[in-house]
Amino acid sequence: MTASSEARRAHRRARRSLERAGWASFDVFETLLRRGVLAPVHVFGLVHDEMSTTAGMSGLSRADFVRLRMRSERLARRRKALAEGGTEIGLEEIWAALHREVPGIDPAAGARAEIDVETRVLTVRETGIALYRRARERGIPVGCVSDMYHSSSTIAGWLAAVDVVPDALFVSCEMGRGKRDGLLADVAERLGVRPRRGIHIGDSEQVDGAGARASGLVARVIPHGSSTLLAPERPPRTLGATESQLLQRAAHHWSDHGSGDLALDIGHCIL
Repeated sequence: MTASSEARRAHRRARRSLERAGWASFDVFETLLRRGVLAPVHVFGLVHDEMSTTAGMSGLSRADFVRLRMRSERLARRRKALAEGGTEIGLEEIWAALHREVPGIDPAAGARAEIDVETRVLTVRETGIALYRRARERGIPVGCVSDMYHSSSTIAGWLAAVDVVPDALFVSCEMGRGKRDGLLADVAERLGVRPRRGIHIGDSEQVDGAGARASGLVARVIPHGSSTLLAPERPPRTLGATESQLLQRAAHHWSDHGSGDLALDIGHCIL
């Protein structure tokens, strides 16, 4: 079965389950929204381009900056774990860690540049949007949840731009836990519904599927096609060989782990 046919079959199954559900929860990235780049980590290369002429960036190649951005997220998570016992962090904490590595880089400007790049590359994933619209047509409560370092206000803005306005939005960096750690139960509590009457729709079996079942929801996973995730065998000419290797390894690792905490998982793969 091809990736596209598997996704269509999963979409039909999710649609049938949605018709019976009393409420619905949706993953955000790669379910309702997707990044129009070679691999999620490619966003960091674009941030490098955005900031290449700013203070502190002199001498940093694209590949060097991608490594630095991923390493900074790992360091920020370690720092959080040592201080508080958890690993959920926000974008500002990542850029603060990056600033400690390269003091010449302005962390506030870096965070703004990353949000600007994300805003430019984000587009809709039609399969997820169609299911969201159906849930709204049915009039059932709808929540969105994301394991992500961007703030809920930032993500809410991206969703609103494509006419997605959930009844509740939860982001792991603000809640202190992710979908695999019970975040979906928080969605049910906020919506005032029973978990067992709900359905969670996402793109990762390891994160969305396991997290939903652990919280008592029906899980429906719609995998995205390999064309949206994996780097081609021959890298585009616009990328240097070193960065292309980073992207290929990161993309394959992303497909294996499926975590919303993309830089943490990718960082383990590369650094």
